[in-house]
Amino acid sequence: MPTITAQSADTLRAFKDLNKGLDYHRVDKNFDSAYVYLLSAAQQYLAADQLERYAYAELRCGFSAHRGRKYQLAENHYKKSLETYESIYPTDNLQIAGPCLGLGSLYAATGNYYQALINTNRSLDIKLEFLGSDHIETGVNYYNSGTAHMNYGEYEDAMDAYQKALPIYLEHHGEDHRRVSSLYVNMGILYDKRGESEKALDYYIRSMEIDLKLYGDDFALLAYNYYNMAISYVNLQKNELAETYYHKTIDHSRTHDLYQLLATSHYGLGNIEAEQGNYHQAISYYQQSIDLFYKHFGSDFPGLNHSYRAMAKTLAKQDAYERSIEYLNQTLDLLNRNFGPNHPFTGSTYQQMASVYQQQEMYDKAMLAIEQGYAALLKTAIETGQENSPDDYLDQQVLLDLVRQEAKILDARHQTTGDLKDLELAFNTLQRAIDFIDEIRKGFILDDSKLLLQQEAIITFEQAIGTCFKLFKQTGNEDYLSSMFDYMEKSKATLLSETLQSNKLSNLQGIPDSVLLLEKTVKRKISFAETQLTNTSIAVDSVRDELFLLNRSYDTLAEHIAQVYPRYYQLKYQVDTKKLVDVRQMLQPQQAVITYFLGNQKWYALAITKDGI
Repeated sequence: MPTITAQSADTLRAFKDLNKGLDYHRVDKNFDSAYVYLLSAAQQYLAADQLERYAYAELRCGFSAHRGRKYQLAENHYKKSLETYESIYPTDNLQIAGPCLGLGSLYAATGNYYQALINTNRSLDIKLEFLGSDHIETGVNYYNSGTAHMNYGEYEDAMDAYQKALPIYLEHHGEDHRRVSSLYVNMGILYDKRGESEKALDYYIRSMEIDLKLYGDDFALLAYNYYNMAISYVNLQKNELAETYYHKTIDHSRTHDLYQLLATSHYGLGNIEAEQGNYHQAISYYQQSIDLFYKHFGSDFPGLNHSYRAMAKTLAKQDAYERSIEYLNQTLDLLNRNFGPNHPFTGSTYQQMASVYQQQEMYDKAMLAIEQGYAALLKTAIETGQENSPDDYLDQQVLLDLVRQEAKILDARHQTTGDLKDLELAFNTLQRAIDFIDEIRKGFILDDSKLLLQQEAIITFEQAIGTCFKLFKQTGNEDYLSSMFDYMEKSKATLLSETLQSNKLSNLQGIPDSVLLLEKTVKRKISFAETQLTNTSIAVDSVRDELFLLNRSYDTLAEHIAQVYPRYYQLKYQVDTKKLVDVRQMLQPQQAVITYFLGNQKWYALAITKDGI
C-alpha cells in the first residue's frame, strides 16, 4: 500500500502512530512496540470512519503480532483487515491479497494447513490477475503457495509452484540472493517429504553455498540448514550423522540466540533416542526442549505441543500412563489457548490420548477421546453423530488416524470382553476409513498428489484384512472372507501404483531413496533373524517362521523392482535372487500364501493356515 500523505486533523495523530509503528517493525524489529502504535492508529482511523486506512493498520497489526508469535491476536487482526477490505472493494481486489497472504502464512506456521492453502491460493489468484505472472510479489506468493501445498500433502502442486517462483526470483535477484537460498531450502524439504532425502541434501547444500558466499560461515540462518540436514539423515537412517548435525544446529543456535531452533533440536535428538529404545535419554532431551521453550518463549508458546506429545508418547512406552495423560492434557490446554477448540493438532492429541487409554483398557475414556478428536477437526459446528464428508474436516490425515484408532479400540475391547459387536463395529469403522480414502482420492487431479493417500490406504487395508479374518474365523460368514480378499487385491494394486508413482516423482534414472531404504531394512532384518537362529535360548521355530516371511518379503520386493526398475534389478538382484526361497516348496499343502504388501514403509507377509494368520 502506498504511504498515506493527505491527512485531516482527526487522522494526523493516527498517521504519526502508523509510521512510528512501521519503523519499530521494519527497522528496529521491535514487534511489541510496533503493535502498540499500529493498534492506536487502527483505532483512530476507525473512529474517523477512514475504513481503507483502518484496514491497512489492522493488517500491519496482524504482521507485528504474527512476528511476535501472538498467533490468535494476529489472526483476529488479519480477519478484521480482510472483512473491512471486502466491505469496500470487490472480492478480487488487489488489497484483499494482503490479509489473505497473512492468514495463509499464519495458518501454515500454526499447523492449520487446510486454511493455509485456501488463503494463500486466494491471494495468488488475485496477484496473478492484477500483477501478472512475472511480478516479484507474485513470485513470493508462488513460494508461499508451494509451502501450503507441501504441508497439505499435494507435492506435485507444491513443486509446480516452487518452479514458477524460481525463475522470477532469479530474474529479479540473480543467482546469489537470500530469497533464492530460502527457496532451495523449501525445495529440499519437499524432496525430503517425498522420500528423496539424498536430493534434499543437494538442495540444502545449494542453499548453504549461497549463504556462505553472501554472509560467511557465521551467518545465523545456516543453523536452519544444519537442522534440515539432520532431518534428512534421520530419514536416511544415518543416525550418527543426524546427531552430528543436530549438535551443529545447537552450537550455531546458541551463538546466534536462535532459541526456537535450539529447543527443537533437543526435541529431534530425543526422537532419535526414543526410536532406539533409549527412553531415559529421550525424556532428558524432551525435558531440555521444554525448559528452553519455557525460558525463552513462555509456557504459552504453541511449539511446546510437539515436545509435550513426544514426552507423553515416551512415558506411555514406559507404562507411565498417568504422567502421559498429564502431558496430553497440558497439550490440549496449550492448543486451546493458542488456536481455540478446533485445530488439527488438537485432533492428533485426542487420538494419542485415546491410544493411552486403550493401553490401560479404559475403553470408554478412549472412545470419548476419539469423539472429541472428531469434534476438534470439524470446520464448522456440525454434529459429529451425523455422516460427515472428509471435506467437513480440517485435516484428512488426522481424520484417517482417528478412524483407524477407533477401530483399534473396538478391536481391543472385543479381545477383552469377547463381545462380537465390537469387532463388527471395528469392521464398519475401517470400511468408513476406506470410503473416506476413496472420496478424498476423487478430489485429487494430479497423480502424485495421491502418493501420500496411497500410503494411508495400504495401512488401512492392512488393518481391515486382519479384522475381516477375525470375523470370518469367529462367525464363519464367508462375506468377511470375500471382503478380505477384496482388500488384499486393492492393497496389491495400491502398492504397485505407489511404487510406480514414487518412480515418477523421483525424476531420476535410478531407484528412489525410499525403496533403497526399504531394501536395506528387509535385508538387515533377515541378517538379524539368521543370527538369532544360532542362539539356542531363542524359540527357533518362531524365528524360522519370521525368517521365512522376511525372505518372501524380499522376494516380493525384488519382483516389484524388476517390473518398475528393470535396470536396477539387473545390476543388483542378478545374484541375490538365486538365494531366495521357493515359497511353494516351504509351505505345507494346507497353507496358501495370499498376498504381500507394503504398509508404513515395512514389508508384511500374510498367510492363511488352518490355525489362523
